[in-house]
Amino acid sequence: HMHRKHPRRLAAVAALLLLTACAGADEAEPEASAPAAPEAPAETTEEEPAGPSADDCEAGIEFRIAHHLGDSVVGHLAFEQMVLDIEAGTDGRITGAVYPAGQLGGIAEWTDLLNAGVIEFAWVDTSHFGNFIPGVGFANLPFLFNNEDEFHQIMDGPIGQDIDAQLRDELGVDMLGWSSVGALYPFFAGKTVETVDDLAGTKIRVAAATVTTETWRLLGTETFSMPLGEAYTALQTGSVEAYHLPYWATRATKLYEVSDSMSEIPVNFANLGIATSVDWLGGLCEFDQQVIREAATTATQANRDGWPAADVTDREYLIEQGIEMIPVADLEPFRALVLPQWEQFEADSAEDYFTRARAELGR
Repeated sequence: HMHRKHPRRLAAVAALLLLTACAGADEAEPEASAPAAPEAPAETTEEEPAGPSADDCEAGIEFRIAHHLGDSVVGHLAFEQMVLDIEAGTDGRITGAVYPAGQLGGIAEWTDLLNAGVIEFAWVDTSHFGNFIPGVGFANLPFLFNNEDEFHQIMDGPIGQDIDAQLRDELGVDMLGWSSVGALYPFFAGKTVETVDDLAGTKIRVAAATVTTETWRLLGTETFSMPLGEAYTALQTGSVEAYHLPYWATRATKLYEVSDSMSEIPVNFANLGIATSVDWLGGLCEFDQQVIREAATTATQANRDGWPAADVTDREYLIEQGIEMIPVADLEPFRALVLPQWEQFEADSAEDYFTRARAELGR
């Protein structure tokens, strides 16, 4: 069927449309067709149930996957496998490449770039979508999830299905799978933090998302939103004293070189979803759509399996680099400071996602 376009975003990215499309990857080995039953004459072989056929599918389609992280993280490797799975599943009719480290823009731009056809897949998180549809930002509220599995429970269930439907209808984005990618902790330069009093007045770099900025304001800090690439110099010069990242991101950005300690306060959990354009995916034949969805499901599971193990390894690496891990015995004073954000978010949100998630998780 026809999908409506999103013209209001196209103007903002017109210049980016000049990006050269990625070169097609080498043609993958075709998948072997299912063998017939052993020694059965062709005329007596049972036919498999009818499914989508590739007979009328287009060839020569290329795609680009964009993400903002390095090429050594779990997610990049999952994306590379997703490319191989799509190429093999379509007998090389569709080919693609992964562009890491923000080569094709940043996470804040990718909804627009997907709709403009500059890229075909990207990582986007709930805090970014919360800037368009505030209720979706609930997943980044502080101390809502106790672990990654709770995030997956919510996003795999009816709440996540309703969120995905709203993103399709209002933003033209088709979500192919969500993954939690670890807790975000505060790291500090030149100080250690064990209590809310220790934290008060700290100058901290945070992501440019309304939910996150409000959390750290309530925690008593002075917040600064800046690109992550600027945080290293800001810590060196003392413009900021802290930042808020998962272990793997601290390692990947080498911010440990200008940091001294990390406080074990799992304020919230990072998440990433594999996004594509409703219009692009819907323009493919049914067979290819199915191949892509299956490849994205496999990549999502690889992310879910891989990030927790990487967290353990990356934590040990940071300790080896001299980061002191500060235990925080009592998180309740921190939770108490941000509880008003929960109540205000619930009162202001036009969507009921947070109310439903809170009830399901017993919060």
